[in-house]
Amino acid sequence: MNVSRLSLGAFGVFLAIFFFVNNSGYPTRAAQIPLIFSTVVGLLSVALIVQEVVVSRMKLGLATSEGPSADTEKQRNVRGIAKAFIIYGFALLYVYGIGVVGYFIATALFLAASLFVVRGVSIKYAGIGVAALLLVIGLVFFHFLGLNMPALPSF
Repeated sequence: MNVSRLSLGAFGVFLAIFFFVNNSGYPTRAAQIPLIFSTVVGLLSVALIVQEVVVSRMKLGLATSEGPSADTEKQRNVRGIAKAFIIYGFALLYVYGIGVVGYFIATALFLAASLFVVRGVSIKYAGIGVAALLLVIGLVFFHFLGLNMPALPSF
């Protein structure tokens, strides 16, 4: 069983609940998008947990003696757990960094650091994804909803 995927799913559920509860302080108009995002993140996180449990049970049924050794699997799990906790640490720094360097810089740094640790996509596609995400979120939250948040550093 991939413990890093399970912990990522649990963290996603926690994050969705946290944002759902903290959303009560937003104006009614501005609260709709965060409610939708937190609900989607929560549902996707639950789906990730369910998928990992189902896949691990299927692997258990199909396991043969030719598969990877227990030591290799344990090392893979330890690396996955370490990556998950590094990204959790980045998330805490990100929340702090929004007030210091602004939303856009903190988000770009968080996403770049997280994608570097995970190494799931190439640098080109990561850059395109980060730019698109920042553009869409900037338009929705700052332009359309008019949220007051430090977008850039204020020194």
